Amino acid sequence: MKTLKRKLLAIAASSALAITAAVSLAPGASAAVSYPVSDTVNIRSGPGTNYGILGTVPAGTWQTFDCYLTGTSVGGDNVWGHRTSGGYIADLYIKAGGWTLAQLGVPKCGTGFSYSIKETVNVRSGPGTGYSVVTTAAGGSVQTFDCYALGTSVGGDSVWGHLADGRGYISDYYVNVGGRLMSAAGVPQCGGNPPPPPPPPNQFSATALQQEFATYMKNHGNTYGGYWLPDNGCTTIAAWFVGTHTNLTYGHGNGQNVVQYMVNSNSGLSVTTSLTSAQVPALFSVAAGSKSWGASGGSYGHTGIVVSVSGNTATVLWTWSGMGTDPNRSTISTYTIPAAGVTFVSLAGRTR
Repeated sequence: MKTLKRKLLAIAASSALAITAAVSLAPGASAAVSYPVSDTVNIRSGPGTNYGILGTVPAGTWQTFDCYLTGTSVGGDNVWGHRTSGGYIADLYIKAGGWTLAQLGVPKCGTGFSYSIKETVNVRSGPGTGYSVVTTAAGGSVQTFDCYALGTSVGGDSVWGHLADGRGYISDYYVNVGGRLMSAAGVPQCGGNPPPPPPPPNQFSATALQQEFATYMKNHGNTYGGYWLPDNGCTTIAAWFVGTHTNLTYGHGNGQNVVQYMVNSNSGLSVTTSLTSAQVPALFSVAAGSKSWGASGGSYGHTGIVVSVSGNTATVLWTWSGMGTDPNRSTISTYTIPAAGVTFVSLAGRTR
C-alpha cells in the first residue's frame, strides 16, 4: 500500500492530476478514482469497440471509475475503465499520468452479487423501460450485479440491477433475490445514474409485443393471472398488456365490456369511437353481434391492443381461444378507424 501511495503521489506531482474518492464503492473494492479524458470519447456498453455506444463525454471531462476489464485493444492498450455511472471508456483516453488503470491498482470488475433470472428479459442501457435494449439475458441464467439504481416501475418494483460486466441494467422484478429487492439484499446503490428518460409517445411495436406475449404464454402455461388463453381468448392478451405494461387496474369482463370496464375501474380514462396516433397504445372493444375488427359476431364481443395508428388505419394485436398452441399465440392485423360497433380507451401516458 505504501508503494502504491508513493506511485500515486509521483503521478500527481508530475502530471498535476488529482485522484479523488468517488461517491460509491464497487463490492469488495477500494475507493473509486477520477481522471479527465484526453479527447471526446465514446461510452460503450462493454469493454470493447464492438459494444454499443451509450453516449459520449467531451475532452477534459472528469470521469469516475470503480473497476476495469480487458477487451478490444485501442492504440495498443486493452484496458477499459468502468464508470461508476455505467458504461466503459477505453483506457487510452484516460489521463492517468501514463499509467493504465490496472497498473494503478484499480480492481478488476466482476465481484458482485449473483442471482438467477426468472425468464428471458431485456438488458437496457439505463434503469428504465425508456432506455434502449442492449441485449437480453436468458431465463434461468445467473447474472452478477454490482449495484442497483431506481427507475421505471415494473410490476410495482422500481429497482434495477446494474450488471457487473457493464452490459446494462435488468429490472429487479425478473431477478430471483429470495423474495427481496436487491436494495434490501445488501447490493449497494449505484452512484451518478441519470433518471429514466421519458418514454417516447409510443414505445411499443406490434412484432415486439407479439414476441413478448408468446414468450410469456409459453413460460406460464398459456395463463396470465386468472386468464387462460385456450378458454378466455382475447381477454387474456388485454389483461396481460394492462398488467405488464401499464399502471392501471384491468377492467374484467367479456371482450365487449373491456373498454367500458377499464373506464369504470380507473380515473382519467374515457370511451371514444375514434383514435389518433397520440392516443396509442389503447384497448378496443367490439360489441356483441358485430363482425368488425376480427370479431366472430358472437355474444361475447371482442377485444385487443391498438399498438399504432397512421391516419385512419390501426395496427392491432389480438388473440382468440384457438391460438393456445400457436407459436405466436396472437395475430397482428390492420383495421380502419372508425368502425361500426368498435370503441376504444386510450392508455397513452399510463404505460410503464
